[in-house]
Amino acid sequence: MEYPGRWIGRGGPVLWPPCSPDLTPLDFFLWGHLKELVYRDVVTTQMDLVDRLHAACTSVDPAMLQRVMTAIPRRAQACLDMHGGHFEHLL
Repeated sequence: MEYPGRWIGRGGPVLWPPCSPDLTPLDFFLWGHLKELVYRDVVTTQMDLVDRLHAACTSVDPAMLQRVMTAIPRRAQACLDMHGGHFEHLL
């Protein structure tokens, strides 16, 4: 299934800000995690996509979210160390 002109991420039609250090858990974890689960196999229909999104979202448990939240101070410090620049390579 294709959605032309609707790309979320680097290299898409909307330029990603160069100083966007992805400090929120939604950015640095959840979207990538869900995308990995949803697109593990080729999506065949819109309903298949909806079903996969639902299953992926319900698979996220409180313990997983707690681990993600503990990463925030480390990520914030890395951002400060890089003066707001990209820091993923440091983690």
